[in-house]
Amino acid sequence: MDFFEHGGRNGGTNISYDFSANINPLGMPDAAAQVLQREWKRAENYPEETSRTLCEAIARQWQADEAQLVCTNGASELIYAAVRALKPAAGLILAPAFSEYERALLAADCPVRCFPLRRENGFQAEEGLLTFLEQQPSGSLLFLCNPNNPVGNCMDPKLSERVLRLTARKKIWLAADETFLPFCRD
Repeated sequence: MDFFEHGGRNGGTNISYDFSANINPLGMPDAAAQVLQREWKRAENYPEETSRTLCEAIARQWQADEAQLVCTNGASELIYAAVRALKPAAGLILAPAFSEYERALLAADCPVRCFPLRRENGFQAEEGLLTFLEQQPSGSLLFLCNPNNPVGNCMDPKLSERVLRLTARKKIWLAADETFLPFCRD
């Protein structure tokens, strides 16, 4: 697979909205700007290594188990950390895909197996994905980006459910990356 530069680093390229990085094309929310203006002096402090205070606040807000939360400095950091922690038998990605999946897998010396999305099908995931997954070893890690990056289309919900059931049955780790889902109409 060809590597492309992580989004948000397009130099002088004429791109109106860059959805290849988790950068809000709508700009910073007013509430966040107000907190930044009020708390900017705290930026000189070294951040908590485990983000414990943030995890505690999120757990309170969402009535979640704090032990189940991981806060990172962006999705890319989490992708690399997940690969290092899980040590998958193989890395499974739909291609084209967000380049950081493959980079993280290769950095961990993990074999990468690609399911090619076909241009003539609008790069939409299809039934063949299930056959591909059936052939993969337990302990593999599937990165499933929805909407797909860089293509931008969403997987059919019925196919998503079948993928979820199949990966659970086969004991394949599933990393569902839905970073840009709030920008989809449906």
